Amino acid sequence: MAGWTEGGGYDADHSSQSFGRYVGVPTTIDTREVPSVLCIGQLEGRLSEEPAAELFGAMCTRLSGSKGAKGQAEAALDSMESILQGDGADRGDDIDQRIRTLLGLGGTGPRSEQVMQVRGLQGVPLVATLMQLRDAARTLAGGTGELKAHAKSLGAATGQIPLVVISKEMGFEDKQRRLVQSYSGVELKQTQRRLALAATRKKPRQGELRRLAERLVDEMLPQVCLALSGIVYAYYLRPDDLPVSEDQLFLRKHEYYNADVQFTTTYFGSTQLLGLGEDTGTYIGGGLSGMPSVAGQVARFGLRTIDPDAQALGNAELASLRAARWQKLGDADLSRLSLTVLLGREWVVEAASNREARDDLIGAVQGLLSVNRSRQLLASLAERDWVSVWASVTRADLYRLGRERLGRPSARMSDSPVATALLALPQNAEHWERLNVLGSVRLRTRGHSRPRIWSDGPYEDYEQYLSDRRIAERMAELKLYLAQAAYSIGMPATTLARSAEFAAKRVLSTVQMGDVWDWRSVLNTYEGAARLAVEDAFALRQ
Repeated sequence: MAGWTEGGGYDADHSSQSFGRYVGVPTTIDTREVPSVLCIGQLEGRLSEEPAAELFGAMCTRLSGSKGAKGQAEAALDSMESILQGDGADRGDDIDQRIRTLLGLGGTGPRSEQVMQVRGLQGVPLVATLMQLRDAARTLAGGTGELKAHAKSLGAATGQIPLVVISKEMGFEDKQRRLVQSYSGVELKQTQRRLALAATRKKPRQGELRRLAERLVDEMLPQVCLALSGIVYAYYLRPDDLPVSEDQLFLRKHEYYNADVQFTTTYFGSTQLLGLGEDTGTYIGGGLSGMPSVAGQVARFGLRTIDPDAQALGNAELASLRAARWQKLGDADLSRLSLTVLLGREWVVEAASNREARDDLIGAVQGLLSVNRSRQLLASLAERDWVSVWASVTRADLYRLGRERLGRPSARMSDSPVATALLALPQNAEHWERLNVLGSVRLRTRGHSRPRIWSDGPYEDYEQYLSDRRIAERMAELKLYLAQAAYSIGMPATTLARSAEFAAKRVLSTVQMGDVWDWRSVLNTYEGAARLAVEDAFALRQ
């Protein structure tokens, strides 16, 4: 048997009574799933920073006092209860409804339905079912009350846990077969039947009830792991993603660490999609912190055609879309973005005829554009070569120039209708922060899984890297183009939220790159194709 030692090292000969006895599945399951759910709640604005920190501290306290699989399962479920009690949701809602509220999905709507569909396709047990099992087991262990009624409740809850049977024909290697089989639920249901039988005796034996109830909770740990990781999967993935819809074992194949590696500097590796091209199908390896990146890669599989050089770009763009909290974006935010880009554009136009504006622009583009692009911009302005001018600055560049100009009040600003309209909008940090929804995820370059409009160096700085992932994350500006196109045709922010991935896939399928560093071709495609894709998406929603 195998498990993790108390010192954090992997001991192949260490026998554990907890979930660690299954190869590839560490014992401390709630050190990864519960914080991931907690982070999602904070990301969605359901939990502020201080309460989230307190909940995390309480979770750590529970973990430090837990012993074996039973203790860990109870600690995980107790921590989930604390999170759900602290998110401000209506206490009258059922547990599953409160989880969807924590995810920022509300009770109904397309995204809420998608979450339920993903959990259904992957056979994820409900947290409410596991809490019902835990409560019934605790009562039966005490040997008091209506034992037969509690045994019936236990049977009803256990009946809702999906059974998984692995056949030899599936082709799993021994390690992966044992990992997937650990979620089967067979042992749990066998123990439940034995406990129900013990509870319905004419003279129930207290010791037997306690022993079987504790064993039941012990065997719940794999299902707790599945239920909590299933929440994270359902948050980032969609029911039409091929691994989700075609492989019912996709979630169960997740390997949090590689048991074959004896020496490692990290407890969990980086999140990545593994098993590509294997007969047993793909699966996710590593922790859950990099789920946006994997979700982007999985979403890219849905593209029928994509330039091979644009695959990393597709992953990065779709990862940013999957990580975006679109419900935070309103129509006023689309207006704010578009006006800011127009203000940056206005500054560039003014610099062609006004020396003061030109001198200010020279200072503003330092560090934003490369030396060569800065020279090209200024030379093109002098010659009024507007095609070359707009080829020198990207949409993100214009946004940053607009922000820069807004922070430099001048007499010229009062004559600008764009500036007047932009200044009429609220200018506090919270409103500008919402535009980060339209930014990119930078797991490779910054280790950051939340979208943000970054203050980046010039594109040319990224051409020196051999890895295509770095420049792909830098090029992931498509949401800015889609958002401005939506504003220009009067598409509401709520419709953009539902249509953005469809439109993004339309645009990405038309990208043709000379090589993986060809950012100019990418942005030229965005410039021309984004509006057409948004118009098509809007027409489908009418």
